[in-house]
Amino acid sequence: ERVSDDNYLLIDGERRFRTALKLKMETVPCEILPKMTDKERMIKRWNLQEMHQNWSPFDKATAIYFFIQKERMSYTDAAIMLGMDPSSVRNWVSIMNLSKQSQQISIERKIPFTYLSRIVEISKLYQEITSKPIHELEGILFEKIESRAMDDLKDCTNLARYLRISTDKARKLKFLSEPNFTVKMLLEATAEGKSIEIDSLMIKVSSLISKIEFLNRNDYSKLLKDNQIDKLQKLSGQINRFAG
Repeated sequence: ERVSDDNYLLIDGERRFRTALKLKMETVPCEILPKMTDKERMIKRWNLQEMHQNWSPFDKATAIYFFIQKERMSYTDAAIMLGMDPSSVRNWVSIMNLSKQSQQISIERKIPFTYLSRIVEISKLYQEITSKPIHELEGILFEKIESRAMDDLKDCTNLARYLRISTDKARKLKFLSEPNFTVKMLLEATAEGKSIEIDSLMIKVSSLISKIEFLNRNDYSKLLKDNQIDKLQKLSGQINRFAG
């Protein structure tokens, strides 16, 4: 960035620049940007860093939090500035609540960000019913992910929902204490688990209804084949039977 006629600020490529100096190179290719405001500079650095493969989830979370604090922004304003969804901004900032030990473990094991925000949420819910230290709770949840006892993001979401609505403390703690006790086992044969499954189904049904309404508005029904009509009729029958 050209900050004045004879002064420049290095925005990206510090290691390449230092290497060029050691090699005593007289010229290196670069892009010269016009002078920017502090906010413009932060956004530029953010966009450049987003392209780097070594950009850890916690580096990104820290950068987002810095934007919010530096510019005194709301989550919504930060989301607009960074081209993100406000809920995503909240989730990114939330993972900073993971213990330092868990942050390091998650980087080493390459646990996806989407799981990390759920682990923060689940750990907080477990802190309400157990005296286990936070890093130990997080460690158990990491093991559950690796052993597939918490098989996917849906399992993480369902576990958090179960912890909120269930009053069965013993069953909740059983999930923590038994390594092979899965989320599916936790939910099965319980009223709360059945309620969660129905809620998940309703989300899919709502999406399906929207898609079918779109197809109806655009006369897609005329293109249906016999086997496709049979499947839809079977689905209709199952829905009517389920709804009683």
